[in-house]
Amino acid sequence: MRWVAARGRCTRGPGGAPERFSGTVVDITRRKQAEERQALLSREVDHRAKNALSVVQAALRLTRAPDLPAYTRAIEGRVAALARAQTLLADRQWAGADLLSLLRGELDGFLDRDGSGPQAEVDGPPVSLPAGAAQPLAMAIHELATNAVKYGALSAPQGRVEVTWRVEGRLPGRLRLRWTERGGPPLGSPPERRGFGTRVLDGTVRGQLGGTLSLGWKPSGLVCELDVPLRPEPTPGEGRDEAAQA
Repeated sequence: MRWVAARGRCTRGPGGAPERFSGTVVDITRRKQAEERQALLSREVDHRAKNALSVVQAALRLTRAPDLPAYTRAIEGRVAALARAQTLLADRQWAGADLLSLLRGELDGFLDRDGSGPQAEVDGPPVSLPAGAAQPLAMAIHELATNAVKYGALSAPQGRVEVTWRVEGRLPGRLRLRWTERGGPPLGSPPERRGFGTRVLDGTVRGQLGGTLSLGWKPSGLVCELDVPLRPEPTPGEGRDEAAQA
C-alpha cells in the first residue's frame, strides 16, 4: 500500500470547459508509516504506564511495616526495581530486556562488595526477556533479594546467593531459574504466615507470567525455582484487531 498527496489546479477556457490540469503528486508513504508508529508508541506508553501504576498501587496497599521509615524503605525499593526494569526496556526500545543485566541491577551491591569477593553469583546463557516479562520478573528477583538481605544469606557476611538459569523447549522456550542461598541463618521450617514478598512472587510468577513457583525452606537456606514461558507479549490492541478480522 502506498500513500500519495495530490494537489493541482484546473485551467478552463472561455466557455468554462477544462483545458489543462497541472499539479504535483508526492509519495508520503514514509510519513504515514511514521505517524502510525507514533500512534502505536503512544498506545504502548499508555499501556505500560497503567500497568506500572497498578503494580505501585498494589505495593502501597499491601506493604506492611512496623513503622513509617521501614514502610518508606520497602516502597522505595520496590518502585526502584520497577524503574530499573523500565530503563532496561527503554534502552532496547521495548523490544525486551537482558536477563543478566536485570539480575545485576538487583544484586549489584553483592556481586563484589569492597573487593572482598562476591556474595552473589549469576550464571547462565544469554536470554532476552519479552517486554511483558521484564518488570514482573524484576519485582520477583527484588523480593528474593530483599528477603535474603533481611533474613537470609545476604544478612550474614559469610552468606552466599547463587542464581543459575537455562532455557528449555522449542523457541522461544521456557526460562528455568534457580535461586539458591547458603551460609545464612539456618532455617527451621517455612514461615507460618505469607508476607507481601511471598504474595508478590506468587502473583508475578503465576498470575502475570503464567509460570510455576517452588519455594524450598532448607536448613542451608532458601531455594526458589521459577519456570516461566518466554512468549512475547501481544501489542496493545492486537488481539482486538485479529478478532475483528476473523
